[in-house]
Amino acid sequence: MPLTRSARDTALDLISFIDASPSPWHAVASVEQRLKAQGYTPLEEGARWTLAPGARHYVVRGGASLIAFVAGSRPLAEAGFRIVGAHTDSPGLRLKPRPALGGDGLARLAVEVYGGPILATFADRDLGLAGRVVLRGATGPQALLLRIGRPVLRLPNLAIHMNREVNESGLKFDKQTELPLMLGLLGKDDDAEAGFRSLLADAAQVAPADLLSWELAAYDVQPGSLWGADEEFIASRQLDNLASCHAALTALAATQGPAATCVAALFDHEEVGSESAAGAGGSFVTDVLARIGLALGLDEEDRRRALAQSFFVSADMAHAYHPNFPAAFEPGHKVRVNGGPVIKSNANQRYATEAATAARFMAACQQAGVPFPAVRASRQPGLRQHHRPHRRGSPRHRQRRCRLADVGHAQRPRKRRRAGSCLHDRGPGCLLRELNDDPTRRTPMGIDPLPLDADTIRALSGVTTATLTTVLLKKGLRNVWIRRSRPLHAAAPQRLVGRAFTLRFVPAREDLATPASWGSPISTRAAIEAMPAGCIAVVDAMGVADAGIFGDILCSRMKKRGVAALVTDGVVRDVGGVMGTGLPVWCNGVAAPPSVAGLTFVGWQEPIGCGGVAVFPNDVVVADADGAVLIPAALLADVIAESVEQERFEGWIMAEVAAGVPLPGLYPPNEEARARYAAWVARQT
Repeated sequence: MPLTRSARDTALDLISFIDASPSPWHAVASVEQRLKAQGYTPLEEGARWTLAPGARHYVVRGGASLIAFVAGSRPLAEAGFRIVGAHTDSPGLRLKPRPALGGDGLARLAVEVYGGPILATFADRDLGLAGRVVLRGATGPQALLLRIGRPVLRLPNLAIHMNREVNESGLKFDKQTELPLMLGLLGKDDDAEAGFRSLLADAAQVAPADLLSWELAAYDVQPGSLWGADEEFIASRQLDNLASCHAALTALAATQGPAATCVAALFDHEEVGSESAAGAGGSFVTDVLARIGLALGLDEEDRRRALAQSFFVSADMAHAYHPNFPAAFEPGHKVRVNGGPVIKSNANQRYATEAATAARFMAACQQAGVPFPAVRASRQPGLRQHHRPHRRGSPRHRQRRCRLADVGHAQRPRKRRRAGSCLHDRGPGCLLRELNDDPTRRTPMGIDPLPLDADTIRALSGVTTATLTTVLLKKGLRNVWIRRSRPLHAAAPQRLVGRAFTLRFVPAREDLATPASWGSPISTRAAIEAMPAGCIAVVDAMGVADAGIFGDILCSRMKKRGVAALVTDGVVRDVGGVMGTGLPVWCNGVAAPPSVAGLTFVGWQEPIGCGGVAVFPNDVVVADADGAVLIPAALLADVIAESVEQERFEGWIMAEVAAGVPLPGLYPPNEEARARYAAWVARQT
């Protein structure tokens, strides 16, 4: 089954994420790097937090657990939290505190089994070392990530001549005597511990005496890959559970202007019970949620109201049906790869899913266009009764006092050094839908529209789109001016500001693009009825210039509903009537044929590409005589502050030019010009 480009890109990004994350500490470092690139800033647990709606932050505990969040626009007590939880650790082999073993001319490293790996899968593999070391520093102990990415360790297997029963009885290792990993040869006067410390010191670029302690694991240095006839599967270490971490992170990155406060909680120590201070059974997420509430002004009563309105999706991997071992699975509960997310349920509450929370997650899948299976009602989804599941969701559910669903991604097999999974399960899509969900306000499709406050409209109404593009360019955003969208009216229109309400067309398909489709529940007519007053309708018409997307009747209805403007890279029809409605329109021209002559309408309030610009629902659009400019919702506060100041500064420059001041030294300003401007500002205030 060939992959779509989108699925392949997601799979390759997942492989890149896992390859960069050979330990839980490296995983958190990888997540931090991605979050910072998306505008998230770190918070320290020892500092006082100050938050505002739309704020994007993250906090790290213990180096291997991280919680990231974006503060919602609606009051927290009413909208609650939308939380996705996953874990950063994976089963494997961890070095003991004093691992070096010598004897028989060989240096070996003693290991402990972490979690429940399939030990046989580590045999005869190229293994490196990764984790963190703690060093002696000038101001105290300092932790440092360490990764030895070349094969330095191996777990050699016995030849079949010495283990004749291996194919019948399976490969087994005594955990104390047969698991030490081979490190190298020892000379007559060599010391195994000194050699091991030297290896670590060289990798950390410090003196061996500066090594105080370490938390290190053996890991497979083979990079992840795509496999299968059409490369439709992925093989990689640590799919359990970095795949869910990646899905949660991807969903959070795509969450724009949410009503509820959205949280991605990535915990360490799930494989060994979750009960550490940084684990899911500890206080980390409880502490962070409580502090978010305090920073947003909630008292204890409102904090409990917020938890009652919250929803927690606990995302982990799931055991996929293995056709070579059918006896291990319940016939009526087979979990298949490429069958959509798995919803985990257990009558003895080993999972926290309830009928209501399962149904809610199914609805999120359906709205995101992701296939979903029936609820798995067994001790562990798809497995026979003698298999005992971990208690994952229940501790989180008890402590957080919010509704919870345990879900998973099908993997075959789990708990091994290098596992496989199908690429078509679109986990980020349903998690994104759940993060953006607000049960108090629903629209037929897509993300709920948000209002824009009067102060924001007032501030941006005084800022030109030319100034906005300059300010956004300084922030690294070059692609914000919507191409092929000009004012329809000859006279320069009033500058308009509003939240983007998005609509999307695709190329016409004759069985769908018919006049009868105008009466469909998914139609431009239905979309207009979902538009709130004050929004700007932003329509992706793919630049098609020979089919008018809206005419006078639709524009009249939009005007009646209080829509602020229409912005599109397409064209309108009935131009005289459209202009007569008084609805401000930015478009690519006019054409007589109706939309179905060249386009099929497919939905609203979803991410679109209009005029070559990525537009997410509830981004802010400013439109004037120069065209329309998009401001990402997450950057709104910063852009307003800088744009207002830029306008004031340029107004002063214009006055200086009018007074005869030459441009050199004035624009851009030198020190003398800046001083004169500062004095002018002081006089104004």
